[in-house]
Amino acid sequence: MGTLVKFELKKLLSKKMNIIVIAVCLILITLLFSMSGKDFLATDKSGKSYKGKEAISVRKEQIKEISGALTNKNIIEEIEKLQELHNDPKNLITNSDGETDFNPKIYNEYLNNRLNLLTNINRVYANYNASYITELFNLNLKEQKDFYETRGQRIEEKLNQSYDGKTYSNQEKEYWLEKSNNTKTPFEYGFYYGYSNLYSTYEMLIIGVIAICICLASVFAGEYQNGTDKILLTTKYGKSKGVTAKILACYIFASIVFTIYLIFANRKYIFNVWYRWRKFTNTA
Repeated sequence: MGTLVKFELKKLLSKKMNIIVIAVCLILITLLFSMSGKDFLATDKSGKSYKGKEAISVRKEQIKEISGALTNKNIIEEIEKLQELHNDPKNLITNSDGETDFNPKIYNEYLNNRLNLLTNINRVYANYNASYITELFNLNLKEQKDFYETRGQRIEEKLNQSYDGKTYSNQEKEYWLEKSNNTKTPFEYGFYYGYSNLYSTYEMLIIGVIAICICLASVFAGEYQNGTDKILLTTKYGKSKGVTAKILACYIFASIVFTIYLIFANRKYIFNVWYRWRKFTNTA
């Protein structure tokens, strides 16, 4: 069996069309994943805008100011600072929608760096579906419970709601509540764009899947096309081990090629992990 699998695998790997298809798709995947992050935008405290890799570097430095464990103390301090700034009329303007908002100076120096963090805090303490932080301006901090306890209550509320007449089953509720309860607290806040961008770009790997399908399409069809199926099916193992060997070879081929695509797609992150590991081992 092993010999048959090696033979079929060798046929797949040595076929010119397969090599061309794999190479072309590898180039496409490399280019597409290299372009990710090109549209990333960031603004510094002076209001200057950045784009692409430079913007990512600026954002990383900004996040360092608020990164770390999200303890209840830190969360309350962030809300208190926000309310202090909002209560000062000098920091406010009336926007184009006729609503009161922070002026550009306060936005660039303070809110720009904290908007995502404060929005997530707002979703726990005030409105889960909110896209801004309006509710935090007048939030009574003395009446608020522990952040993570409140978050748990919010999750239970969401699980008990009805969506277009449909509700979660008891088993589904228990599953998600268990996931929530097993999540380590306090949360660690930091720069997460790399991970979120990676997940959002994984869909581009469909190109690799299509390439693999093209390469494997002729495994059985090719035998019929060339007329060799008549010979293979008359041999001792043609209908048993021969077929099994082809299927196993297809699985191995697909695994190898897709792994190569994953490595090239994630090469930046793999190199970054390797570099940090080397740096850690050299300083340990």
